[in-house]
Parts: sequence; structure tokens; C-alpha cells
Amino acid sequence: MSFGDPASRFPFWGDGGQPYHDEKAEVLLLLGTTMQSEVFSNYVRYYNGHNLIIIHKEEHYMDHKADLVIVEEPGNVLCQLGY
Repeated sequence: MSFGDPASRFPFWGDGGQPYHDEKAEVLLLLGTTMQSEVFSNYVRYYNGHNLIIIHKEEHYMDHKADLVIVEEPGNVLCQLGY
């Protein structure tokens, strides 16, 4: 999913409204959003992996639920990682 793309364009939701990609994911990476985002809150709710990583510009009161939080512009962090 790219920034600005409507979430409805992507077939993320399986039967019963559960996101089906989360079943096998080892890492859930949230870029530029919070866990309370309408779209991404469902991923957090059903995520069964071991590593939740959030990269966003501002601290959020739910950040403590993540395994790693980087408070920085996501594009800057990805550039530093070579992406």
C-alpha cells in the first residue's frame, strides 16, 4: 500500500473481516500512522507475530504497545536504511 492510495483498493480482509496477511507475518511495520488509525488498528488487533514496529513523526500514547518505535519522518528512516 502506498501513501495516498485508498485502502479499499487492496484485498486485505479475509472472511469474517479479519486481515488475512497477518496470519504468516513475522513483522508488522506501520509507517506514518498510529495504532488507532481506522485501517491499521485491525492489523494490530489480529497480528500474531513477534515484532510490531512503528515509524512516525510524533509520539503517540499507544506507542508502548510496539516492540520498536522510531519517532522520525518515515521517509528519512527508510533512506538511512538504504530504501
